[in-house]
Amino acid sequence: MLDFFNTKIFFHCTEPSIQQWISKILGDKEETEPQENISYGTNSMGDGFFLSHQTRQNSLVMPMELSKLKDLECYLKYSGIIP
Repeated sequence: MLDFFNTKIFFHCTEPSIQQWISKILGDKEETEPQENISYGTNSMGDGFFLSHQTRQNSLVMPMELSKLKDLECYLKYSGIIP
């Protein structure tokens, strides 16, 4: 069912091209992952500890997850505020 009152419902699907399409419609999530780096030098002044963050865009729902849905399970996408 597509775009009934700006609501989309996606049930079990095994076709890879449709799985990709649904995954794109459901959108992405942004994940920030901390990374630590430690370096050791020959003297105490050469040692260092660095902390950085890496941001990645990942699919909210991976395409293969759509083939693992059981009967009557679905993904729901709607616009607006949660009631």
